[in-house]
Amino acid sequence: MSNEVWQRRHRKKLMRKNPHCSYCNRRLTATTVTLDHEVPRALGGSEMRHNLVLACFDCNQRKADMPPEKFRAMIAKGNA
Repeated sequence: MSNEVWQRRHRKKLMRKNPHCSYCNRRLTATTVTLDHEVPRALGGSEMRHNLVLACFDCNQRKADMPPEKFRAMIAKGNA
């Protein structure tokens, strides 16, 4: 199975469980959902399913290669 097919299946599975952004808690739809590497690959994060979370497009773009703790702290302060 290709990585693209696997990611599509994983995204659908996560959407059934909890269709909200892992960072801002915005409700996601099929058109707004992205998969994010919670620990960015640039920081040693893996392609394994435990490191892939649902995120809205905006959070995924703003987080970029930041550690998840730093990005969540920025959101909590209203800086993201």
